[in-house]
Amino acid sequence: MPLVTIILRSLNAIDLIEPDLNRIQAQSFNDYEILNYDLGSDDGTFELIKKFNCRTTRVKPEDYLPGKTLNSAVKKAKGEIIVFCDADCTPANERWLENLIRPLLNDNTVVAAYGCQVPHANAMPLVRKDYAEAFPPYSGGSGWPQWFSLSNTAIRKECLLDYPFDPQIRTLEGEEWAVRIRHSGQKIAYAVDAVAEHSHNYSLKEVYKKYYMMGKSKARIYGFCPDFIHGFFKCFAAACYSDLNYLLRSFRLWSIPYGLIYRLLQRYAEWRGRRDFFRQRS
Repeated sequence: MPLVTIILRSLNAIDLIEPDLNRIQAQSFNDYEILNYDLGSDDGTFELIKKFNCRTTRVKPEDYLPGKTLNSAVKKAKGEIIVFCDADCTPANERWLENLIRPLLNDNTVVAAYGCQVPHANAMPLVRKDYAEAFPPYSGGSGWPQWFSLSNTAIRKECLLDYPFDPQIRTLEGEEWAVRIRHSGQKIAYAVDAVAEHSHNYSLKEVYKKYYMMGKSKARIYGFCPDFIHGFFKCFAAACYSDLNYLLRSFRLWSIPYGLIYRLLQRYAEWRGRRDFFRQRS
C-alpha cells in the first residue's frame, strides 16, 4: 500500500497537465499513487491523463460539488496521507512531495500542511502581489489567521475521515475545513519549501463571478456579513492603498487603472455574495 495518495482534480488543463504529471513522476519520494477526478474536460485533458499511471474517475459538471467529490476520493484513497494537487498546480522541483509531507512525518500533532505557491511567469502584477502575501518565503506563513489553500496540500487520511469536507459548499472547501480543524485545536503547518507553480489571469467578468461565489461561501463559513462600509469600502480602500504602493515600487504605473477596476470588482463581488447569501435564506 502506498504511503501517499495524490488526488488530482482536472478541468480543461491540456497545456499544463502533462508537465504537471511529468514533474510528479520525477519526484524524489515515490511511494505514492495518483487518483484523478476529471470534472468534465473537453479539450483532451482526460484522455491524456489516462496515458499516465493514474486511477481515473470522471464527474459530470452538473454533479460536481467540491466537498462531496473530495470525500468520495478520500474514501477510495489507499494512502495514509492525502495530497491535494490541482492539474494546473505544477511542482517546482523534484523534492516538492518530500517537502510537503515532511511536517506530518516529523510531528504527529500536525494533521495538515499546505505548500508554497508561486505564480506562473505570465501572471498579472496584482496576482503576483497577492501570491507573495499569501505564500511568503518564510516558515511562519502569511499571518492571515484563517488562510489555507487546498491546491497544494497534504492531510492525514484519518483526519479527513473524522472531519470530512462540507458536501454542500461550492467553493472555499479547503478554507471551511481548515476553520473547523483549527477550532478543534489541531495543527496545520506551512511547508514553505514545498513549492508549486499555480496562478490564474482571470478576466474581469471571471473575477466578479469567482469572488461573488467566494463571498457566499464565506457567509456560510463564518456566519455573518459585515455592513457595506466595513465589508466593502474599507477593504477596497485598504487594498487600493497597498496596491498603489506595490505598483509604484515595482514601476508598473500602467497597471494602476486596471488594478483599481480589478480590486473594485473583487471586493464588491465578495461583499455582495455574503449579503445575498443571507438575503436568499430569509
